[in-house]
Amino acid sequence: MALSFEVQNEAAGRVLIVLHGMLDSHGVAVFHRALAAALEWYPSLVGVDLTEVTWIDSAGVGALAAALRVGGQVGYRLVVAAVSATADERLRRSGLADSLNVAGRERPRRPAG
Repeated sequence: MALSFEVQNEAAGRVLIVLHGMLDSHGVAVFHRALAAALEWYPSLVGVDLTEVTWIDSAGVGALAAALRVGGQVGYRLVVAAVSATADERLRRSGLADSLNVAGRERPRRPAG
């Protein structure tokens, strides 16, 4: 499943990117578009919800690592707000989970509206 996203302005200074599908080499460009859309709000905190990410490969992990590094340079903090079991395992194996402050697994989705 191709990667898609939603960007939600949560509160002053906080934006959430919700990803759906596979964050792989084909999905990295979509992740970059999601991050660019989120940064239009000039947030101090960017959360990434990986609950609905069905697969993440080294390119996806690399994209998250680059976004984390750039955030530190330009003034936003990147965290993983929620994570699927698949993404959690991959992030932990890569050693990136602690840097991204990975929160709980598969949290219940908030009702739309």
